[in-house]
Amino acid sequence: MPIVQLKPLEESFMKIVFGKLTRLDAIILCEGKTEVETVKHIVNKLNIEVPITIGLADCEGITEVPKAVIAVASLAKVARKLRNIGVIVDAENQSHINRAKSIIDSLEARGFKVEDLRTVEGSQQVFETTIRTDEKTVALTIAVSGITHYPFRKHTIENHAVELMLLEGKIEENTINKHETAEEIVNKEKTLETIKQANRENIEKAYNHVIQILKQLTI
Repeated sequence: MPIVQLKPLEESFMKIVFGKLTRLDAIILCEGKTEVETVKHIVNKLNIEVPITIGLADCEGITEVPKAVIAVASLAKVARKLRNIGVIVDAENQSHINRAKSIIDSLEARGFKVEDLRTVEGSQQVFETTIRTDEKTVALTIAVSGITHYPFRKHTIENHAVELMLLEGKIEENTINKHETAEEIVNKEKTLETIKQANRENIEKAYNHVIQILKQLTI
């Protein structure tokens, strides 16, 4: 089964509602384009088998992610096959768990019943829970990007690109201390090119949280 990129976000929802993606089993809500392209490149590079149809949606910014989760959770009531929602979001200035909890808080504020967050085995940056409605139960998995021990001003998906470049020997460790953000070291194009050229072991280490969310959605 394929990974299907859905864009823009509003169009993605309309397709689900009108049955144009009736075979969609899961959806991953990505904070931005970098996350969408990173997922696709990792799947292709590592030849990850995706036995279900997963939609990838660009939420176009961190402030839009909670709104997107609420919208998809609402649509899950009528989308017959959709039983898994994934989220890839930056930690920014929060801890991984607090960023994940902020999404849960948004759901609960809208009246959704959500179980307590659990850390997924294999990654301290991936959390799972269950959203319960009268109609069905939907699994929610949240992968929070950012390497918090790096001295960057904010912790984002680009942190992992820097980690991969370090593992590949493309930059020196002291380079990190010379910059306030990872984005000053790597942009989207360099991120994707590094993934294309990197060896499997280094990708699995640097992007463990992305690989884990894919595993959770395809169990």
